[in-house]
Amino acid sequence: MQYVLLGLVASSAAAQAQNTSNVTVYGIVDTNLQFANGGGKIGNQNSLQSGSLSQSRLGFMGNEDLGGGLKAVFSIENGFNVDSGVAAQGGLLFGRHAYVGLASDAVGTLTLGRQYMPLHLLHVKFTTHQVGFADATASFIPQIDDVRFDNSIRYVSPSYNGVTANVFYALGENVTVPSAAAPDKRYGDVFNVQLNLERGQLLAALSYADKKKAPSIPGNHTKYAAGSVAYDFGAVKPYAIYETVRNDTATAATPDFNFWSLELEVPFGQGKWKASYGNLKNRTVANADAKSYGLLYEYLFSKRSSVYGGYSRVSNEGAAAYGVGSANGVAVVADGVGASPHAVAIGVRTKF
Repeated sequence: MQYVLLGLVASSAAAQAQNTSNVTVYGIVDTNLQFANGGGKIGNQNSLQSGSLSQSRLGFMGNEDLGGGLKAVFSIENGFNVDSGVAAQGGLLFGRHAYVGLASDAVGTLTLGRQYMPLHLLHVKFTTHQVGFADATASFIPQIDDVRFDNSIRYVSPSYNGVTANVFYALGENVTVPSAAAPDKRYGDVFNVQLNLERGQLLAALSYADKKKAPSIPGNHTKYAAGSVAYDFGAVKPYAIYETVRNDTATAATPDFNFWSLELEVPFGQGKWKASYGNLKNRTVANADAKSYGLLYEYLFSKRSSVYGGYSRVSNEGAAAYGVGSANGVAVVADGVGASPHAVAIGVRTKF
């Protein structure tokens, strides 16, 4: 990180300011009718939902050319619910992300703020619709990743023969002290390093993350290791992910997991079929595994606007209670342990 900072400072010192800047306003509006059942005695749950394929959002991003291949960059993004108009992420103004930094063609990009961890971006990239409704991974977050963090620093290297490196560190800032007698200065800190490969039709990634969490077990580290691959054959594009989650002290509250998923995207007519299967194994608690299934068709009116319809189901073992996931979080809650929720969603999405 010292060399990155020195390189960025050196680029800045050598640059001649060009006073060239631009700001882009963008967004997604996604809503759907959902016909669901929690798999128990509560019965059908019919509703209008927001953000099944993509969470609805409004964002601003921009850069200023500082000369010499150096730019100042920023991005702020608000998440909101179309069905009610309220802000998502607990009401945060820019809850999806908010960061600022410097980007150099030669050295890479360094950003600071509220940002996605690279591991979550792996799940986004290697699923058929970015961890949305009917995706295998959507039902099992945060068991397999924690999405985004405040107080984070992220570095993305330039591409070397199709390979880029992502280094991410989020400061827990010791907001909660697990032990007043022996405070842990690193409590809540998160480290994540990831390598991404993009070469022709082949995509692949390797990710490792270490998070210090669980107030009840101050010394515990949760370690995530994931690998993924995808290849576009034209007639079909398969995606695969395998991931392990391990704790220094595994308990029912902080269990170990194995997860794998297989997803397929098949062009059909003026749209695409998207199918997924996910398998989550709890290595600490007996009879607490789960499987997820999804099938969805998206019809594209244009590059920006589409309609979609799909089915998603989670099959829980007797001690598990995972719900059907969507891009907006848990779309259908299981009616208790052992229940297997399912849902049909019919919606529309437009981007601007």
